[in-house]
Amino acid sequence: ALNRVTRSLVVKDCSDWEIANMMFVHENTTIPLPRIHHPHLRWLLMDCINGEMLYECWHKMSLFMQFRVACTMRLYVKQMRSLQNTVVGTIGSGHVGGALFNFDRYPPFESQEHFRRFCEWVAYQGWRARAQLAHSTGRIPPTPPHPDLDWTPVFTHGDLNSTNILLDREGHLWILDWATAGFY
Repeated sequence: ALNRVTRSLVVKDCSDWEIANMMFVHENTTIPLPRIHHPHLRWLLMDCINGEMLYECWHKMSLFMQFRVACTMRLYVKQMRSLQNTVVGTIGSGHVGGALFNFDRYPPFESQEHFRRFCEWVAYQGWRARAQLAHSTGRIPPTPPHPDLDWTPVFTHGDLNSTNILLDREGHLWILDWATAGFY
């Protein structure tokens, strides 16, 4: 008798940087993500993982399993944050985007300092609107925070939420959708 393995594949329209991000994660971490087939294609052809998205199964899990998932995610994030770079943005293109940037794509920043000033300016604009509202209502406006942060870019998923975390039938967590990942 012949033993045949049937493989399920998923096809997804993607960007070059999503493939580059996935290959980077695969080479530099132990985070489970679908294997890419034919990375030279315009479409992302990858293994289909049999499981449920975390938002679909979280409420069915025991408290112990929820704790286990949280600990596993903490380890995944720690692995990503241990990867540092001197350049901000996605692997390959250096573009900046994702949910924190209203899904706009910004061209590569000149430097870490330029990216820091951009982020501070955006935060200031938000605080300026709060101060104007406070002034119009007669309240004392809050003082904008000036946190002392380490601005070294670390690898970040960029869209890590319960729809991009998959729990397979054996209880392993997989991370999906690396389109907005990069060094931030």
